[in-house]
Amino acid sequence: MRARGAKEIHDVEDHIRRVLYAEVERQSAFALIAIGDLTAALFAQNASLARRSPSVAVGATDRIWYSVQALLTAAGNVSKFLWPAPEYAARGAALRQELEVADDSVLGPRTFRNHSEHFDEGLDVTKFMRHLDTKNLAITFQGDSYALQPIAAALVRLQERAALLAEMPSWPPSVLAAS
Repeated sequence: MRARGAKEIHDVEDHIRRVLYAEVERQSAFALIAIGDLTAALFAQNASLARRSPSVAVGATDRIWYSVQALLTAAGNVSKFLWPAPEYAARGAALRQELEVADDSVLGPRTFRNHSEHFDEGLDVTKFMRHLDTKNLAITFQGDSYALQPIAAALVRLQERAALLAEMPSWPPSVLAAS
């Protein structure tokens, strides 16, 4: 087995970085699509209630929670890339730095993603399970609230930055060292 040269190592690292950028961009886009779907479902529900069409309103309610679940899943995936398991912490820190995501970003809290991923754990009939505050656009899961507007704004910035970095030309280390 031959040793890898600096160019090969750079090419592999560059490829992995580009894959991560592209996936962060894709998951951010999925979350933003879910926010758009949620907004449309909320309008549909309000319109159907105004027209006194309860069966349409029930369908819209299902669409609302479907959109919330899609949003939580995609935002959770973004969070996993940016704050991965401890053995990948250095990669996550580097990715956050490259994507200009602050360590205290609204995308970071694990509680947000864990409520979606571990929905069945810790359920207690005396606890309030979930609620969507349509006036303030906030989701509450078992007492923890998450405002959607700051999350959407962070996802828009992140998607734009990830797209930019994914398309940026890659320069071999020898070119970078010469500059």
